[in-house]
Amino acid sequence: MIRRLDIRSVTGEELDAIGRLLRALNLEVEEETPTAQVLAARVAELLGGGDTDVVLAEDPPAGLAVVRLRKAIWTPHLEASLVELYVVPELRGGELERRLVEAAMDAARDHGADFIELTVGSTEVRLRSVYEELGFSNRELGSEDGLALHYSRPL
Repeated sequence: MIRRLDIRSVTGEELDAIGRLLRALNLEVEEETPTAQVLAARVAELLGGGDTDVVLAEDPPAGLAVVRLRKAIWTPHLEASLVELYVVPELRGGELERRLVEAAMDAARDHGADFIELTVGSTEVRLRSVYEELGFSNRELGSEDGLALHYSRPL
C-alpha cells in the first residue's frame, strides 16, 4: 500500500513512523543524526509549508519518499527533487523502491512540476538501475557524452 501524506491528513502515528524511517536512513550513512522526534517535527513543518510531499509504503510503514518542490527558472512550472528514498533493509530489492519513486513522480506532477531530479551514490548500482528504468538519466541535458555530476558542501 502506497499513500501520500499532506498536512491535512497526516496522523501523529504516521509522523512518528516518518521520523523513525528517516533516522534509520541517516544512521546507515552517518554516525550522528537527530532523534526520530526531531525529524518528525521537522517533516510536519515542511508539510505545512506546501512545498514538500511524503509518500509512505506498506502498513506498518516500511519505506518512504520525500519530494521537495520549487519554482523553476526555465519554465513556468515547478521542478521537483526526490530528496529522500528509503526502504527498510529486509524489503529492499523488490518492487517497493520502484513503487515509491513512481508515487513521488505522481505527487510532483500533481503539484504542477514538469521536471524531477535526484542524487544517488555511484555505489548504489541496484537503485541506479531502478531510476534508469524509470527514465532518469545521469547525462547532461542536450549532451550525449557528458555525465551530470552533483557537487555539494556544507556552508
